[in-house]
Amino acid sequence: MAVSKSPADSTPAAGGGQPRTGRRPGENSTRAAILKAARELFAELGFAGTSTRAIARKAGVDPALVHHFFGNKEGVFAAAVRETVSTDTVLDKLPETAGENLAEELLRAFLGLWEERETAEAMVALYRTAVAANSTTNLLHDAGMAPLIERIAKLIGGRDAKARATMVCSQLIGVALLRYVLRLEPLASMSLPRFIRYSAPAVRATLSGEIAPAR
Repeated sequence: MAVSKSPADSTPAAGGGQPRTGRRPGENSTRAAILKAARELFAELGFAGTSTRAIARKAGVDPALVHHFFGNKEGVFAAAVRETVSTDTVLDKLPETAGENLAEELLRAFLGLWEERETAEAMVALYRTAVAANSTTNLLHDAGMAPLIERIAKLIGGRDAKARATMVCSQLIGVALLRYVLRLEPLASMSLPRFIRYSAPAVRATLSGEIAPAR
């Protein structure tokens, strides 16, 4: 929405006029360039292997601008992930009721985040960092898995629905790690439809409760 100028904006004051406040021209593009560089470096090198100076160099900006926009490396990482990765698109693609193809639909929707270049970089960066830090709690939070668990539990219902839904999400994370982060062959080179066919039976069994926990 366009913002109209006030008279004070258009009338110069004595002594050359007052400096304008607010976001300077070019700040949005500079911030976007920093985030793009950060996603690429975090995906390639992980959190520990990436520095704010490297991000600034790749983005073609002064390192001070990285701190200006994001505070520190943790701030850049959080923004790069949260502004790119969201399971909202996964939730939007899920059916209202659980059908016989729910496993395939879940896999197709979740793995779709890894097939698009921009979201793939953020997902790889997030998972690579989470694995290195051994922090599955932050992984679930930052990747927005909690709402997905709740939605799956609601879809399948029945006994232990929350436990089964959480296990399904762990399966989604596991197959994604193997294919996109560790790039384990032959899984990494499979076409997505074939990969889903291989992955779906285990996910389907967990959704249905066919595999009961040991007593």
